[in-house]
Amino acid sequence: MSTLPQVLALLPRTDGAALAWFFVAWVGYAQFARRRVELQPSVLATTHRIRRRWMLQTTKREVRVIDGVVVQNLSARASSPRPGS
Repeated sequence: MSTLPQVLALLPRTDGAALAWFFVAWVGYAQFARRRVELQPSVLATTHRIRRRWMLQTTKREVRVIDGVVVQNLSARASSPRPGS
Protein backbone atom coordinates (compact mmCIF):
# COMPACT_ATOMS: atom_id res chain seq x y z
CA MET A 1 0.00 0.00 0.00
CA SER A 2 3.05 2.24 0.28
CA THR A 3 3.33 2.43 -3.53
CA LEU A 4 0.44 4.93 -3.84
CA PRO A 5 2.20 7.70 -1.89
CA GLN A 6 5.39 6.98 -3.86
CA VAL A 7 3.53 7.33 -7.16
CA LEU A 8 1.81 10.52 -5.99
CA ALA A 9 5.19 11.93 -4.94
CA LEU A 10 6.41 11.55 -8.54
CA LEU A 11 3.58 13.73 -9.90
CA PRO A 12 4.16 17.44 -10.37
CA ARG A 13 2.15 19.66 -8.02
CA THR A 14 -0.16 20.81 -10.81
CA ASP A 15 -1.01 17.23 -11.74
CA GLY A 16 -1.64 16.36 -8.09
CA ALA A 17 -3.89 19.41 -7.75
CA ALA A 18 -5.75 18.42 -10.92
CA LEU A 19 -6.21 14.87 -9.63
CA ALA A 20 -7.49 16.17 -6.27
CA TRP A 21 -9.86 18.56 -8.07
CA PHE A 22 -11.16 15.70 -10.19
CA PHE A 23 -12.05 13.60 -7.13
CA VAL A 24 -13.63 16.56 -5.32
CA ALA A 25 -15.73 17.34 -8.38
CA TRP A 26 -16.68 13.67 -8.75
CA VAL A 27 -17.88 13.38 -5.15
CA GLY A 28 -19.63 16.75 -5.40
CA TYR A 29 -21.50 15.76 -8.53
CA ALA A 30 -22.55 12.45 -6.97
CA GLN A 31 -24.03 14.35 -4.02
CA PHE A 32 -25.75 16.81 -6.36
CA ALA A 33 -27.21 14.00 -8.46
CA ARG A 34 -28.58 12.18 -5.39
CA ARG A 35 -30.32 15.34 -4.16
CA ARG A 36 -31.59 16.21 -7.63
CA VAL A 37 -33.24 12.79 -8.04
CA GLU A 38 -35.16 13.34 -4.79
CA LEU A 39 -36.58 16.61 -6.15
CA GLN A 40 -37.20 15.56 -9.74
CA PRO A 41 -36.96 11.87 -10.74
CA SER A 42 -34.82 11.16 -13.77
CA VAL A 43 -35.90 9.24 -16.86
CA LEU A 44 -33.77 6.30 -15.71
CA ALA A 45 -35.43 6.25 -12.26
CA THR A 46 -38.90 6.45 -13.81
CA THR A 47 -38.10 3.65 -16.26
CA HIS A 48 -36.73 1.53 -13.42
CA ARG A 49 -39.92 2.05 -11.41
CA ILE A 50 -42.13 1.08 -14.38
CA ARG A 51 -40.03 -2.02 -15.16
CA ARG A 52 -40.13 -3.07 -11.52
CA ARG A 53 -43.94 -2.81 -11.47
CA TRP A 54 -44.14 -4.79 -14.71
CA MET A 55 -41.89 -7.54 -13.36
CA LEU A 56 -43.95 -7.80 -10.17
CA GLN A 57 -47.12 -8.09 -12.28
CA THR A 58 -45.59 -10.90 -14.33
CA THR A 59 -45.25 -13.02 -11.20
CA LYS A 60 -48.99 -12.78 -10.56
CA ARG A 61 -50.10 -13.72 -14.07
CA GLU A 62 -50.63 -17.32 -15.13
CA VAL A 63 -49.36 -17.16 -18.71
CA ARG A 64 -45.90 -15.57 -19.01
CA VAL A 65 -45.19 -16.42 -22.65
CA ILE A 66 -45.87 -12.89 -23.92
CA ASP A 67 -43.57 -11.45 -21.24
CA GLY A 68 -40.82 -13.82 -22.35
CA VAL A 69 -41.24 -12.78 -25.97
CA VAL A 70 -41.08 -9.09 -25.03
CA VAL A 71 -37.90 -9.59 -23.01
CA GLN A 72 -36.35 -11.64 -25.81
CA ASN A 73 -37.12 -8.93 -28.37
CA LEU A 74 -35.74 -6.18 -26.14
CA SER A 75 -32.50 -8.07 -25.48
CA ALA A 76 -32.09 -9.03 -29.15
CA ARG A 77 -32.54 -5.43 -30.28
CA ALA A 78 -30.05 -4.14 -27.75
CA SER A 79 -27.33 -6.56 -28.84
CA SER A 80 -27.87 -6.50 -32.60
CA PRO A 81 -25.76 -4.06 -34.64
CA ARG A 82 -27.47 -1.08 -36.12
CA PRO A 83 -27.86 -0.99 -39.91
CA GLY A 84 -25.20 1.05 -41.63
CA SER A 85 -22.68 0.62 -38.77
